[in-house]
Amino acid sequence: LWKDDRLRMAQNKFAMGGLGVIAVMILLCIVFAWFCKATNKVNLVNKFATSSGDHWFGTDALGRDLFARILYGGQVSILVGLIATAVSVAIGIVYGAISGFVGGRTDAVMMRIVDTLLAIPFLFFVHSLFDSFPPHQSPLGQKALCCAPHNLS
Repeated sequence: LWKDDRLRMAQNKFAMGGLGVIAVMILLCIVFAWFCKATNKVNLVNKFATSSGDHWFGTDALGRDLFARILYGGQVSILVGLIATAVSVAIGIVYGAISGFVGGRTDAVMMRIVDTLLAIPFLFFVHSLFDSFPPHQSPLGQKALCCAPHNLS
């Protein structure tokens, strides 16, 4: 079964291109980030420096290397994606196991709940969830205060 899937994927040029892009991103973010200098080291002498051999993408207002900061940010993004996927799979396995084990009317109700959640556009759902909390009780904590659409006065 897996052999057939791998063969079909190998024949699909777009799938292999996407796999290549993901592999390069992971390689850059995880392996090459080890060779970068400290990303939070402030060097005001080099602020807003252009691209060079030392700073491939230049530096920011505090003289920090932008390429190194992007690589470390990529590590965080990859970790968030893996954790979100793992949590989603775990919830799906438990929810599906309960639905399949109990069966009958409970299964039908649980599946209608899933259908309802899938029918709501995700971005609309996130915005509604975010707006349902006052700014000081936001699930994102104090970081959400900078971009929350609430009136703080």
